[in-house]
Amino acid sequence: YILKGGPGTGKSSFMRRIYENILPYADSGEEIYCSSDPKSFDGIILTKGERRIAILDGTAPHERDARIPGAKDEIIDLGLGWDKRLLIAEAKHITELNCEKSESYKTAYRYLSSAGKLNDFIMEAYKSSFDKIRAKSKAETIFADISSENHYSEKTRLVSSFGKEGLFPINTLNEIGNMVIRVYGDEASSLIFLGECNEVLKSKGINQIRCPWVLDGDFTDALYLPDAELAITRSDFGDICADEYFELSTIKTERIKTAKAIHRELLYEAKRWFSIASDLHFRLEEIYGMAMNFEYCDRKKEEITSEIVNILEITR
Repeated sequence: YILKGGPGTGKSSFMRRIYENILPYADSGEEIYCSSDPKSFDGIILTKGERRIAILDGTAPHERDARIPGAKDEIIDLGLGWDKRLLIAEAKHITELNCEKSESYKTAYRYLSSAGKLNDFIMEAYKSSFDKIRAKSKAETIFADISSENHYSEKTRLVSSFGKEGLFPINTLNEIGNMVIRVYGDEASSLIFLGECNEVLKSKGINQIRCPWVLDGDFTDALYLPDAELAITRSDFGDICADEYFELSTIKTERIKTAKAIHRELLYEAKRWFSIASDLHFRLEEIYGMAMNFEYCDRKKEEITSEIVNILEITR
């Protein structure tokens, strides 16, 4: 199901209500959070046996559409519940807010892009000072008692986002891990050490879920081993000090210190402009919300819930 409709039409609430109603009867569910507002849904997936249902936000900037309309995919247009007369009356204001929001997002991403270039410089300095042999030996020790599977798989999930609140961690792995190993130390050293752990797991054929770092997907933010229910995450304190596997020269330390200071300022500005964009988005939501007939949404929720129950063959 692809949800269409402007801001404030209740897309996230629509998904949340259906998810909460059906999850107790399904085998499993997966919540896909919005990167700029981790309290909101961009999508949900519900599974029963071999059957799976997804409801996804298909409105800009996601721009999803039905690939096999009717047969496998369906578009739900919550905009059918609008009072268009109210929106037409606010057309000029809506256009201005959309333009300002778009420019704010562009500004935020420009700052992120600049921060990314500095991050490349910082990470290269750390990688050139990395004692890879010692780190690999440590990683092999961590996973020594975990057996490999016949069919190796590596899935990808995110446990952090960057938006109006800056870097926003999601506590998923600490909640689902039966055992959690915390890697602490400098951000760069922890990311590189976890990358080495990822390589060791690959070489041993141990199934894993890799969580890329939200600011640079080439680096590893966390790892989860579903068969062993083991999570390896970055932390401010913990079990393994990643800094022990790096030997930075005095000159490199000084250069990195300056680069980090500028990097922090660039991220601060990106966060500030994401916050401005978010405020503009909420102002748009207010306009669309006032024009919305939410009784239509409620009826549509009941209709889609019944459809999903039949597709998943759930007895309620």
